Amino acid sequence: MISLEAERLLLRNFTMDDLADMLEISQQYEQTEMAQYDHQFPQTKEGMKEVMEFLSSGDSFAAVVYKENQKVIGLIQFQRKDKFPDEIVHGFGYIFNSDYQGKGYALEACRKALEFLFEELKIDRCIAGTAAVNSRSIKLLEKLGFKQINQKTAHFRQDSKGKPIEFLSLEFELTVDNWKKI
Repeated sequence: MISLEAERLLLRNFTMDDLADMLEISQQYEQTEMAQYDHQFPQTKEGMKEVMEFLSSGDSFAAVVYKENQKVIGLIQFQRKDKFPDEIVHGFGYIFNSDYQGKGYALEACRKALEFLFEELKIDRCIAGTAAVNSRSIKLLEKLGFKQINQKTAHFRQDSKGKPIEFLSLEFELTVDNWKKI
């Protein structure tokens, strides 16, 4: 059960009551240039209901709740990566409501999530990825202490003619040792 408190935010498990807020985030995101570099997000209540059942089924996703109005303003993902048998490694990702961006909420929420991962779950490292053109995400990862470790060509979607939309994907890592230095 996830239950974390930051200065202006709460991080908790998702519930089906979060559907409307997550649909708003999803619809906003699909209107951005960055959407073409990611998996497609649902645009209907029915599609989001399916996603919400998944998000609320465990402790791999945290709803980021703005305390002032109890609105879900973001999502943080921290899923265990089983391909590292000798280490405890989590994938780390996030998406935030565009109305709440540029105010430090993502930094505050991600720091609290990382504190939980490194200090409570005792993980060894986090891996995060973003498109090379996503300068805001890169800046956030760097502020959090992540270091770029890899780059590769990737694609998640196709253009209107069925051709893959390829982009340069950057992979970042934050180790427990680097976390302790922050």
